[in-house]
Amino acid sequence: MRGRKPIPVEHKLTTGNPGRRPLPAIEELAKVAGEPEMPPGFDAEHAAEWTVLADDLRAASTLSREIGAVMEIYVRNLVRMRKAERLVVERGPIVEAPRTGALMQNPALAVANRAAEAVAKMAAEMGLSPSSRGRVSKVDPGEVDPADAFFN
Repeated sequence: MRGRKPIPVEHKLTTGNPGRRPLPAIEELAKVAGEPEMPPGFDAEHAAEWTVLADDLRAASTLSREIGAVMEIYVRNLVRMRKAERLVVERGPIVEAPRTGALMQNPALAVANRAAEAVAKMAAEMGLSPSSRGRVSKVDPGEVDPADAFFN
């Protein structure tokens, strides 16, 4: 590529253009207002967690359509972690192997640990952890969706 590399849109949205010039209209499309829709296929437990999470993010003014996939990953792994933890509590962290009878780690414990890691990562992405709250930008609820303004 010849010449100077273009500045990424994400960087421009946080720092602005040099000389405090306004951003071009096409780059304004990167800001997405509105709320994400609940993914299809959620059962009652998933739907309840989605609602609680959406309420928390709405109260913190960080709920926007662009984090819908992150919310879905968070909710699915949170429910998965809780189900796996229930199995660990029922059977214990160490179980007998089905064929040999030797002691082994409960497979549900590995599932719970992996899901807990994903939940922690997604919580940081959404600004739910105390250390990540300051890094997440707030969304103006009265803001018009730039895509709607552009296409209408």
